[in-house]
Amino acid sequence: MAVHVWADRVVACDNTVLHPKESPEAAQLKAQGGFNRRFIGDAKVAPVQLDPAVWHEFVLEARGRQQRVLIDGREVLTYDSLAGDVPKTEVQLSLGSPEQPAVYALFDDATVGPLAAGK
Repeated sequence: MAVHVWADRVVACDNTVLHPKESPEAAQLKAQGGFNRRFIGDAKVAPVQLDPAVWHEFVLEARGRQQRVLIDGREVLTYDSLAGDVPKTEVQLSLGSPEQPAVYALFDDATVGPLAAGK
């Protein structure tokens, strides 16, 4: 799961399977060293208005296929991933933007852990 946050929007990224896993096409891609997935950079876009000069609380929940994004306690995006059969085993915080040559941000008090059941 990947989420990009800009001052004016939050974007969920995803991958989709090109061919069924056991198909001859998938086997051929694997034999050629290719990937059986296509990246979707804008699977869902939600408009927001964030002041970049103010601290914001950002929460990303991943529960099965569903990802949920909250900013400052307000839900701004929910998205059901197309790649839900793939275990989500990594968390990464990174900076970068195709829109700006330099990006400045601070991360503070990052917490990663399991969600309580039923929430």
